Amino acid sequence: MGNNCSCLRESNTTEFESIIGSNKAYQIELKDKHFLIIQQMSKEIVLIQAFIRGFLARRRVNQIKKRKYNEKVNEQLTTYSSTILNFNSRNIAPFFYGFDDQDDPNSHLKEFRGSTELENGAIYFGEWIGDVRYGKGIMTWQDGSKFEGYFKNNKANGRGRLVHANGEIYEGDWKDDKAHGYGVYTHLDGATYEGTWINDLQEGDGIERWPDGSVYEGKYKEGKKNGTGRFTWADGSSYEGDFKSNNIEGNGKYRWNDGKQYEGEWLENKRHGKGVFEWPDGRKYSGEFYKDQKQGFGVLSFNDGRKYVGEWKADKQHGKGQFHMSSGHVKEGIWENGKRVGDVSNRSSVVNSAVSQNNKNYVEQK
Repeated sequence: MGNNCSCLRESNTTEFESIIGSNKAYQIELKDKHFLIIQQMSKEIVLIQAFIRGFLARRRVNQIKKRKYNEKVNEQLTTYSSTILNFNSRNIAPFFYGFDDQDDPNSHLKEFRGSTELENGAIYFGEWIGDVRYGKGIMTWQDGSKFEGYFKNNKANGRGRLVHANGEIYEGDWKDDKAHGYGVYTHLDGATYEGTWINDLQEGDGIERWPDGSVYEGKYKEGKKNGTGRFTWADGSSYEGDFKSNNIEGNGKYRWNDGKQYEGEWLENKRHGKGVFEWPDGRKYSGEFYKDQKQGFGVLSFNDGRKYVGEWKADKQHGKGQFHMSSGHVKEGIWENGKRVGDVSNRSSVVNSAVSQNNKNYVEQK
């Protein structure tokens, strides 16, 4: 029985050793396969890296070529502008082209050509793609107008500067031959507009400046001041509020350079509607206006406590009213053209009722 047990142990040992040997061989085989995979991946990574380096190198070379080409084009355009067109004689600095189209996917198709006369008699000096003006160039017209900037599909697109025949200048963004985007317009007298444009008209936010120091900053619509804005005149007067079609219209506050001020409603540059007018000496009128004059119901108060409460016409007390003295005494009566025409104490209740009702209506409508 002992022999049988010994044989069994030997058999088990041999089988176990065989299994271990098989596992070792399998592990070696796995390691070899893993090594081969890593080796293959390393080769592929090296190839990818080489491809990327080559791509980056070629792109860098192309960028350098593009930049050199653009620098040469810019140089020729600047020379043409300052010598042939003689812009310098008018104290106009050469237009700065920069490299706005450096990454244009059509750059490789562009060709620079010398002066070319177009069907309308204009002369174009610059880049083309086939028969289409595309890229940087200078266009001059028979009337003396000149454009320097970027073209696309035969039209001004991108940045550019137009010098009109009369000497006025627009420099900024363009879209299909129209000022569109951000730009600065300089008038012959030195007045300027700086701001946004849509289809050749001021639109959105902008600033106008005049040679005398006057400044407007605010909203524009279809080429006119429209919306909220602030206008400061050369004498120091200012207005801040609503504009409509270049006029002061809506609600706003006007300050004169002598200290007077009005805040209220406006119509076509005139005080019109309800508002408050104040003087530097403390006087104050709160009431209705009509075409820049006090008219309707209003209250004129003085800094010593006196006040007139009543009706107005053509900037003067006119109609029913009350005059309150500093002592507290109240005189009621009828006024004509700024003067009280007599004592109407016997009509006190009638006058008082009318003034009170007007005062109530005014307060409710404020």
